[in-house]
Amino acid sequence: MSVYFLGIDIGSTAVKACVAGGGRVAGRGSAGYPTDRLPDGRVEQDPADWYRAAAEAVRAAVADAGISGRRIAGIGLSAQGGAMYAAGRGGAPLTPAASWMDRRAGPRRRRRSGCSGRRGSDACAAGLPLRPTASRSS
Repeated sequence: MSVYFLGIDIGSTAVKACVAGGGRVAGRGSAGYPTDRLPDGRVEQDPADWYRAAAEAVRAAVADAGISGRRIAGIGLSAQGGAMYAAGRGGAPLTPAASWMDRRAGPRRRRRSGCSGRRGSDACAAGLPLRPTASRSS
């Protein structure tokens, strides 16, 4: 009996899932979710959509593989970088998630860094492009 592994990628626009076993891809699934792009630079998603899409993609990948989910021996997870949201007790989302694509802090960043905001000039502060949602280690 083959050992199976499940890979889950929670990406910027969809969750992709893959079941692999016996040296081959046995099943695939995916499910998308909306992204709200607002005029002020906000780019947001509903974290509940990530959960729903992950469940849908995993079910589809396991069904495509033709196996029981009980045969999954391990799970690997990858997620989009830099998304954040406020969470309440137990981790329930209190706000939409600000995507890594969010640019609402752009004008403030330019003022604080002294950068002109011209294309290619954002490297003036650290030699790397500054992004409003980047962490200090990015």
